[in-house]
Amino acid sequence: MLDAPRGPVPGTERLTGAGPLRLRVLHVGREFSVAGAAPVPALTDVTLTVPPGRFTALVGATGAGKSTLLDLVGQLTEPDSGTILLDDVDLARLAPGSRAAAVAYVGQSAFLFDDTIRANVALATAQGTDHGDDEAVRRALRRAQADFVDELTDGLDTMVGERGASLSGGQRQRIALARALFRQPRLLLLDDATSALDPPVEAAVLADLRRPGPDDAVATMVVVTHRVATMAAADDVVWLAEGRVRATGRHDELMAAHPGYRDLVSAYDRQEEPA
Repeated sequence: MLDAPRGPVPGTERLTGAGPLRLRVLHVGREFSVAGAAPVPALTDVTLTVPPGRFTALVGATGAGKSTLLDLVGQLTEPDSGTILLDDVDLARLAPGSRAAAVAYVGQSAFLFDDTIRANVALATAQGTDHGDDEAVRRALRRAQADFVDELTDGLDTMVGERGASLSGGQRQRIALARALFRQPRLLLLDDATSALDPPVEAAVLADLRRPGPDDAVATMVVVTHRVATMAAADDVVWLAEGRVRATGRHDELMAAHPGYRDLVSAYDRQEEPA
């Protein structure tokens, strides 16, 4: 532990302005190594741009580097090479508080605390027993299609149990998504974060996220997905294979131009067919 290399020194710059962020990934590379083995590249020279307010889907086979790329953008890990920019500010130079206030990340495995639904959703602003405005919590739950909370006997005061054991997988995912939305992020990162939802519910969630309300701006979204309907709904699809960007464009464009992408989508289609 004492000999382990220290992590990167936090930056001091802050994001300015408001509204959705522009994301640029420039020549990013990342390697992983196991003791006694040569490093294995997970991402190689990845470059892409997500304009403000756009919905981009990351698509690829298992091991293509989708989750690694999302982890880098969420600063859960650091690139070995290249630069990641949010509104032209290098992610590595951002103060932790500035990045955390603007970027929300939701993974496939939703972690909930043994506390109330209210406390789990408003976690980012919780101070003591004051968990913020109940209407703001309910609005985030509505956007996450978590209407089931209204049917619970104790509503927002329902205790979810250790790691959310009293809820189903889909319910846990919707609470975790509501927690991210409660913060009104400018960039929303979803790593298969709706995988446990039925396709119609997932479609409703994504449609609501793209529809601004009176108090909610449309965030820039980057979504790792294996569902064809989500790829088709995205403004742009980034197809990753073996750690490299193979193509970028709309789903129908990639289907027409790239046999490898068509093969991947066909495999996803077969997975989604009912048994």
